Amino acid sequence: RDLGNVPNLIHRDGERIVVNARKEPEKISDLPLPDFDGLPLDRYLAPKLVLPLLTARGCYFGKCAFCNVGYGEAESFSQLRAEHLAAQMMTLHERYGVRHIFFADEAITPRNLRALSPLLAEVGAPVHWGGCARFEKVVSKPLLQSMYDGGCRMILFGLESASEAIMQAMVKGTELPPMSRILRESAEVGIWNHTFFFFGFPGETLEDAQQTVNFLYAHKHYINSAALGAFLMERYSPAHVAPQSFGVKLILEDPDKDLAIYFDYEVERGMDDRMASLVEERFLATLPIKPYPQFYVSDVYRFLYASHLSEHGLARPPWLAQETAMA
Repeated sequence: RDLGNVPNLIHRDGERIVVNARKEPEKISDLPLPDFDGLPLDRYLAPKLVLPLLTARGCYFGKCAFCNVGYGEAESFSQLRAEHLAAQMMTLHERYGVRHIFFADEAITPRNLRALSPLLAEVGAPVHWGGCARFEKVVSKPLLQSMYDGGCRMILFGLESASEAIMQAMVKGTELPPMSRILRESAEVGIWNHTFFFFGFPGETLEDAQQTVNFLYAHKHYINSAALGAFLMERYSPAHVAPQSFGVKLILEDPDKDLAIYFDYEVERGMDDRMASLVEERFLATLPIKPYPQFYVSDVYRFLYASHLSEHGLARPPWLAQETAMA
């Protein structure tokens, strides 16, 4: 068939490289329910079926300096109404027998967290769910309890840093007191807490990194798992587009690597990328030895583990606290 009618496609036509016309992304409410028919759903490696679902397209915040959401395009955000989302979840449950759904959003909005949870609780919460969320002040303990009652068993929070100076520099839009409260209260209602954080955002010092470590250990009884790393200069992130605004004096771009996603860079002050990687390595080396693994193959495994513990009334193991091996 003629490739010229396929939107968003770059292709070769003889000796020519043809760039087809762009098609703007549709609102998520205009898209059909994801179709998993014909897929070998019983052959995936996860011990139980987990299906992905989106509550929204894009990020409702969309300002973090390290993130390239939208990948250079004007960010457009749209989300499903909670009633529409609940209907999709129930349809997937009835069609495929799935009891676990993982929201693949950048971050679920507080509005959907608030409206979706009671809808699912009303029908007995037949599906357990998890996904990413921001440390928003409006996330209260009553909301977290409502989420648990509606089937939420895991939330992945973007901590990134616990240094107030670095949080402001990266335009994170979060504050330490709500972060602390939400970690504690979500753990108290029974939701598995997973945190993302990294070292080496431009301008970060060893003292800033230590503040993050101190925060993590201060909340060690409430954090069940984490993913950490060193800062990456991503193509089209605000730090890449306007490096001088974020204390980056030079980005090293190789013209022979025009498809590169990440770039080397030099900072005006603070840790460079090598020091950030060293801090990450040293932090990992100090983690408590665990008789049972805390880092699983993927977030899906953590999510299933959290659901399993909840179903059997078992405690969720803390990530940074020492455990005692069971016989």
